[in-house]
Amino acid sequence: MERHHFFDFIEAGLRIEPSQNQRPFSSSLCRFEDMITNEYMDICSFIGQKPVLHRKQWEYAYIVWKLDSLGKLGMGSKGIGFGVGQEPLPAAFSSKQCTILATDAPKDNNDQGWELTLQFATSIQQLSKPDILPDSELQKYCHFRELDMNDYESIPSGWDFHWSSCVIEHLGGIQSAIDFVVNSARKLAPGGVAVHTTEFNLSSNDDTLDMPGTCILRRRDLDALRVRLAEVGLQMEGLVLDPGSHVYNYHVDCPPYQSYGHLRLELDKYVSTSVGIVILNPD
Repeated sequence: MERHHFFDFIEAGLRIEPSQNQRPFSSSLCRFEDMITNEYMDICSFIGQKPVLHRKQWEYAYIVWKLDSLGKLGMGSKGIGFGVGQEPLPAAFSSKQCTILATDAPKDNNDQGWELTLQFATSIQQLSKPDILPDSELQKYCHFRELDMNDYESIPSGWDFHWSSCVIEHLGGIQSAIDFVVNSARKLAPGGVAVHTTEFNLSSNDDTLDMPGTCILRRRDLDALRVRLAEVGLQMEGLVLDPGSHVYNYHVDCPPYQSYGHLRLELDKYVSTSVGIVILNPD
């Protein structure tokens, strides 16, 4: 992995123009091609981060891009974040004067490992990102509460957008992930949008990891999700599962995982990456 090439661009402050036919996030899969567009770098600035070769950052950028493209990131818009941990999105969306409800699992439901890796929140103070906006502004627009994502009745109705970043695969298995996406999207306001990222199996459309602690969704699972959504009057944006052509897309990070060069990973015996799912509640 020639890590220094990408980081030399960033340290030099260079702006890399997209190729003539390259649009950011033209695939539903995490790809290096998105990370060398001006739009990606602008989003990184918006969320208070330097661009890095890591799929978690791509997930944040994908969520921002989709919600912004669909007109949901404006003054007065109301959004719910599920399993936010200590991610930058609640602060970034609050900086747009959106009303944000940031949620995470009840402490009794939490594996201590999430806390140790700063992927779990118990209060608004842990969402502080003063490089994005002052704490006084964060607390004006953003509120925090515990929420069990498998308790659908506890999800507030009538909000304009939902998001989650690699959370749904930890709800109890593939069926639980699909059930959550459908049941939570039914709570959206008319015209509302949900954007979720999760693990996608690049190795197989048959065998996969499906355990209570984590799972990897296959194309067939996303097809089943589309059918379930349509049955209740919801729409899923079409999936484009183009893995990209750049060599960085074909580097597979193996345990212990690195903090860079992490677009694909070996999870159990499967090669996995992040996929974005967009659900629309028609007017």
